[in-house]
Amino acid sequence: MRNILVATDLTINSAHAMDRAIQLADITQAMLHIFHQAPDFRLPGTKQTDEDSFSNAAKSKITEFIQQNKRSANINYEIHIESKGRIHELIDEHARKIQADLVIMGLTNKSKDTPSFVSTTIERVIKTGNYPVLMASRKVSGLYQKALFYLDMDDLAGAAFNLAAQFNPKAHFLLLPAFNVLTESSDGLWPRLKRKRYNRRSERFIEEAREVLKKHQGDPEKIQYHDIYDRGANLLLAEAQKQDADLVCLDLHRYTASLHLKAKGFAGKLLEHPPGDILIMKRV
Repeated sequence: MRNILVATDLTINSAHAMDRAIQLADITQAMLHIFHQAPDFRLPGTKQTDEDSFSNAAKSKITEFIQQNKRSANINYEIHIESKGRIHELIDEHARKIQADLVIMGLTNKSKDTPSFVSTTIERVIKTGNYPVLMASRKVSGLYQKALFYLDMDDLAGAAFNLAAQFNPKAHFLLLPAFNVLTESSDGLWPRLKRKRYNRRSERFIEEAREVLKKHQGDPEKIQYHDIYDRGANLLLAEAQKQDADLVCLDLHRYTASLHLKAKGFAGKLLEHPPGDILIMKRV
């Protein structure tokens, strides 16, 4: 991993994202890029904006935060301050510019009363970006001990394995292979053919990844395949709680073509009740 981008609004809600970013930059020796959007407005009766003063104050606060973290002594970092533009577009622009291997943002519970058409910044970034996004929760601190993988067992899972292994080489990997049948009944011809094809592909990938799984205590012999129909989030949340997973890795491409438009579905349940930190892998 070469570049990590963390977005912060300098509130307590993003402090845990900063802590996680510093920790991972220290572990992986990646360059840490801190992004913040400063206010932009003109004071009455002046021709200049307060952009510089806001930017300098933000830089000072970010620098102070980093220096107070014990892990920061061995990391290299850069601070990026912008004032104009839509925040999710600015984050995406900087992530692409520095070729970020990982984007980290703070995860706060989304209220169940939030209208489905209202999307958070993190949802917009996930929707537009083509890089992994780690949603850092206040529920988790320290190194990840158990990583639960809820995604197709293919190359994307391999990329997720690689990232999680960099986060903690001794983490325990838990696999939850699941695919979405098209109908409520899984007894029809098409669901059976789809299940057979999926299982065959997954078993082939898992056999190839056997050594990696063995290293991380993942047991391919105990893997159960799940047919799901509109119950993916419930299955995932129940399994994460059962296994006490502090990192959940998933790919939302099958469930949320437009994440914010399904805020009351799969994505909404995760944002309302995050089981821990969530790593979103993006299929490009």
